[in-house]
Amino acid sequence: MTSNKTQPCRPEQILDYIAKRLGSSKAREMERHLQECAKCRRIFDEYQTLGNELDDLRSQRLEPEAKSAIWRNLQPEIERSQNRIQTRYALNIIRKSPRLVVAASLTAFIVTIGFLYMIQSHNRPPNPGGRITVSQETNKSFHFPVGADVSFSPESTAIIQAADETSGIIMLESGSITANVDKLNKTKHFQVQTEDAIVTVKGTQFSVRKLSPQATRVSVSEGRVWVEPKGKHRERLVLNAGDSTRILGQTAYLADLRTQGEQAMADDDFKSAADFFNRYLQSAASNSGQEVGFLLADAYERAGRQTEAVQVYEILIQTQQALQAENAFAGMAALYDRHSEGSRACAVWKRYLHRFPSGNFLFEALYRLAKEECRHPSRPHFRRFMEQFGDTESGIVLRRQCPTGN
Repeated sequence: MTSNKTQPCRPEQILDYIAKRLGSSKAREMERHLQECAKCRRIFDEYQTLGNELDDLRSQRLEPEAKSAIWRNLQPEIERSQNRIQTRYALNIIRKSPRLVVAASLTAFIVTIGFLYMIQSHNRPPNPGGRITVSQETNKSFHFPVGADVSFSPESTAIIQAADETSGIIMLESGSITANVDKLNKTKHFQVQTEDAIVTVKGTQFSVRKLSPQATRVSVSEGRVWVEPKGKHRERLVLNAGDSTRILGQTAYLADLRTQGEQAMADDDFKSAADFFNRYLQSAASNSGQEVGFLLADAYERAGRQTEAVQVYEILIQTQQALQAENAFAGMAALYDRHSEGSRACAVWKRYLHRFPSGNFLFEALYRLAKEECRHPSRPHFRRFMEQFGDTESGIVLRRQCPTGN
């Protein structure tokens, strides 16, 4: 097999040469040897041809199921080609020296392991933490050990979070994927996550597309898929074959709920408006829903649900944000006045003054309590109002209504 005395045949290095794992000096030696040794050149050509065919297969825009079928048909041919190459090496070495039989067996073993590693790793996904980036012109397909064939469309990016025999997890950042997942038992699972949702399957064919930074489309071709929108108190969805749904990210989801609630208010559909605003508050962070809280209280009141409206105001009063709490006191007092419950309105204003003695609604609180005390012998709030606001138009009017307060 050797025709070069200075560089003996080393078939185990041919794969290293193809994979560019040899150093520069050894690579140059291998190039010279391949020019001079016809048998090694033939082996190199077989490996190179097979590698090109695999690259062509990987670049084809085929569904994962079709690629799996092609791969299954190609595997026996790969093994036959590999066996022919190993047999040639072994026979040639045995003819030259029986004492080299052990070395020949070792060489064949190394070639087998190296070649199988190249084949098996050709379409395996990156290790956990690895990133997948697909160019504009090609698809990329991977076989996950858990039993899933996944095709990434052009301009897709993703991070692999798990890729072992029991689980496969993909974090899709942009673009889309199509997956064909074998039926999995209870100990195995496969997920596709986006910023908006978690898609879990046990055996199905489905696709996930990142529509925008705040939206994901999930479509099911076969089987069943469970979709969990990310965020608090959002319902889990079950999609069957033929179903498709759009999942909004948390920010877009909350904005959509508020828009629908405000539209329902404009349509005088206060019951639906209350439902939208309530769902908003259940999903929003505890410190970011006060403004919608006032909309919910208004919707409850207009829907004839005064008790629920008061409960919302009580929750808003407990907030650490002073202005929101002051507005909640004012809103609750106004609600009671609209329903002719003056004594309760005054009780709310007294609570307000206890918490905010010099708050933004000091005038309103003292004026409302002064009017209530107009005919009473002891009028602390009336006197305080006159001391601070007696020269105002409201003070002058109130003084005329309650002459004994002069």
